Amino acid sequence: MVIFPSKRFSARQKRNIALMSITDHDTTICQERAIALAKEYGIIYITGEESVDGAFGRPHIANYLVEKGLVRDKQEAFDKYLVKCDVPKYPL
Repeated sequence: MVIFPSKRFSARQKRNIALMSITDHDTTICQERAIALAKEYGIIYITGEESVDGAFGRPHIANYLVEKGLVRDKQEAFDKYLVKCDVPKYPL
């Protein structure tokens, strides 16, 4: 059983996070709980799916953000939400 900690969502207030996506290469079982928590905390949530062959990546997420009107263009998506992969990641 996967336990999804709601503190990941509640922590978004002090980090000023408006959009989240979570992936796990072992399971997608947490997605329903994550969607519910995102609604509860007023966060835009994109269900995450990890691709083994790398066919789905950050450019696809950028396109989605543009399509949904959350950003003006792909560059804004990268600047605001999709940090470079070589930078340190910060735990929630």
